[in-house]
Amino acid sequence: MSDSDSPEIQVAIDSPGVVCGGCGITIHDIPRDVVQCMICGHKTPLKIYTEDEVSAALNKAADDILEATEAEDEGLRDALNLMVNAVGAYLSGKSTDLEQVAALNYEADLDSIVGWIRQGIR
Repeated sequence: MSDSDSPEIQVAIDSPGVVCGGCGITIHDIPRDVVQCMICGHKTPLKIYTEDEVSAALNKAADDILEATEAEDEGLRDALNLMVNAVGAYLSGKSTDLEQVAALNYEADLDSIVGWIRQGIR
């Protein structure tokens, strides 16, 4: 685990369950670090990611997509930036909808941001 100041995000901890890699059943009681199937004994470690790690991966993926598509400054770029900001805000609990994401991350409101996206993808 990282000692950074960013909060940890446990992937799958609030999910309805994890599927066992050994026998395929769904395990509903998920401990903090390892999921062990009560049927076959298969152990699956859960990876814990920091907020910074999730953000870096999302930004890298967005940059790779933008480079591959040679996207302009509006449209796809705006949509991916909004998505990256939304995922971070949703996982950290700072926002529960796109209007809150816009207020938290932009000087513009959601309608303006959606307008940039629409203008660029037409």
